[in-house]
Amino acid sequence: MNIVVWLQNANPNRGGVELLNPAANILIRLYGKLNAIGFISESSLSLINVKKISKEDLKTLDFDLILVTGEDTKVLVTNAQSNFVRILKEAKSLGIDEDKIVLDRVVCVPNFTLEKYKKLRHSQLSILSMNCFGGFCYHRFGLPFLSPTINMFTSERDFIKFLKDPMKNVKSEIKYLRTERNVGLNIDYPVYQIGDTAWEMNHYGDANVAYRKWCERSFRINWFNVIAVMHTKNPEILEEFDKLPFTKKVCFVPFKTNLESGFYVNSEKYKGVEFWDIINRIAMGSIIAYDIWDMLLYGKKTPLTL
Repeated sequence: MNIVVWLQNANPNRGGVELLNPAANILIRLYGKLNAIGFISESSLSLINVKKISKEDLKTLDFDLILVTGEDTKVLVTNAQSNFVRILKEAKSLGIDEDKIVLDRVVCVPNFTLEKYKKLRHSQLSILSMNCFGGFCYHRFGLPFLSPTINMFTSERDFIKFLKDPMKNVKSEIKYLRTERNVGLNIDYPVYQIGDTAWEMNHYGDANVAYRKWCERSFRINWFNVIAVMHTKNPEILEEFDKLPFTKKVCFVPFKTNLESGFYVNSEKYKGVEFWDIINRIAMGSIIAYDIWDMLLYGKKTPLTL
């Protein structure tokens, strides 16, 4: 397999290239020998024994894959897509097939294959999530934000109400309720009423931006491929969620259940970590519990033990 490595604006002091070698090893295991025929650099970093090339060279080079690396791994979800989306646009302007471009962190997702990645990219998945799970998934896989429920959270009861008629609710009037404080980000954020549910937009320090993002992303929802994701410690909430008419639905719970939508996570393994944080870490990949490819593509419950 001939590959080109595309180094983003990596800051050596913050990391960002630590996934390059693990991703390369996974590709070798899956597809055989790798031949790095060049690298594009947008930073001071370089690759030893690999020829530096220009973006224009991509028009004439014979390659199978562009492996993108060098992102600051601590970047906030609100800004996470900008670099990769820009790279996809640049590549498209050069006549390059987007299916040939993949992020190193995506390759490192357990059970990765290029076939699964292409299928997920083309699926135009809309993730309706109760909290930041959806946003973290979009960021991790470098997917477009096709859902308004990003960088915010709501209560379990309100999420169930929202999901009972989501098409109506996303078109509902948005009313400002109050301002709350996100101590971690040191911002004051808005809480909006949408339909008869309240959403805390805790990653937005600007109420107008939060309002605009909700409206923009509501129009992007692909109602033909939606997955609903939440978590609860309450068996009654799970039972109500399980009855919702979604083909793909995931509810993480800290208790064992036979319900199809109930995804059991043993919270006892993570002492001192809040359950909502455990779920977010599953989306980010720092906690391995289920095959997230199967989950996002099919709503399938495939436990992983790595």
